[in-house]
Amino acid sequence: MKAYNEYMDNISVSDTLHHRFVSCAADIRPTRRPIIARRYATAFACLAVILLGVLTVPRLLPENAIPITGPAGQPEATGPDVTEPGGSEKHNDSLSSATIIDGSDYAQADSSYAAPGPGGCLYFTEVGKAMEEYAGTDVRLFLAIDLFPAEDQTEVTEEEIQAEAERLPTLGYRIGYSEAWTYRGQGEKVPYSFLSGLFTVEELESFKASEDYGYAFRFAHNGDGSTVTPDISVFEPQGNNLDLAAAYADPDFGAYLPRDLPSGFAFDDAVRVISQEQSSLSALWVKGMGDIHWRVSALKEADKARITSVADTQNYDLSLYPIPRADSVPDELREIVNDPVFRSGELTLAAVRARAYEASDAGDVSGPRMHFGVLYGDILVELSVKGATPEAIFQILQQLGK
Repeated sequence: MKAYNEYMDNISVSDTLHHRFVSCAADIRPTRRPIIARRYATAFACLAVILLGVLTVPRLLPENAIPITGPAGQPEATGPDVTEPGGSEKHNDSLSSATIIDGSDYAQADSSYAAPGPGGCLYFTEVGKAMEEYAGTDVRLFLAIDLFPAEDQTEVTEEEIQAEAERLPTLGYRIGYSEAWTYRGQGEKVPYSFLSGLFTVEELESFKASEDYGYAFRFAHNGDGSTVTPDISVFEPQGNNLDLAAAYADPDFGAYLPRDLPSGFAFDDAVRVISQEQSSLSALWVKGMGDIHWRVSALKEADKARITSVADTQNYDLSLYPIPRADSVPDELREIVNDPVFRSGELTLAAVRARAYEASDAGDVSGPRMHFGVLYGDILVELSVKGATPEAIFQILQQLGK
């Protein structure tokens, strides 16, 4: 994924651009920590990004979208919809009692926006209008979700998007991958999938953002400007929330969860996901604003490119790459430096320390942060830590799988 670069480079807008940036207010964000808190909490400094183009320009496939192949070159049709007065739609499924707004009543504005920094949320102009109109109701807005990396990262990987797709449902949100189509090349229609959600206004106003990403919420459109009709079945919960005892007892992955946590960290949540696409077990421990997130899954072919030897320090040692790492990390090493995977038999305390860094963001927890993976045979453990020492994490990793 190229962090929207090609998408943004090919969008044009009018001279009447206006700027609108809304951040998630800290005083209304619940204190409960997210199931995933990856990497960093450094703020963007007025990074202007054009996120919306005029309809007369063919739209390119967004780089955080996943292409879909099919005989007709377009997504399959969704189930029958019943259109209610005012253009909103009520869908015939388990969410049939909810009124769902897909954005068809709101004209797309030619606007520029500041890319949201880590922990921040940006609502496109049309979404802001809908939020004003439906505040205090149970109406749900069908929105596309775009993730933005911290300033020392160049992109949000597909693995990270998938991790967010797993985290957000554990916090009560209706999240899933929706389908749309766009233009590419000589007007060719290309289908793709994108991260999306069904949100009430209250959920958007108090959105539990990870401190590692910025979030942009917009109504989804196809390449010709038509609104995307949601398939409500994708928003049904797929994961099972577990208590700690059940998580440890999981026959596939329970042995790879940490037992002896650093002092003060308390269990918060665990989720077991089993589907045709994936099988994973995630768990979260929190200590104030600090957190330890653990994700266990079977090694996939795509993960193998991130495996590194401890001897190859250029693949993982963050001290070699000053912030902003978008400028210091070579393009060919970007993926592995962002998310290295060590073999458990080779892992050393020095390697764990090389993944740790300090952040001093106002109002946030102090102490080391780190993110990497460890491979135990064909079982991949991915961890994201804020507020625990490399020594404590290394000790935990030494005990796994035994």
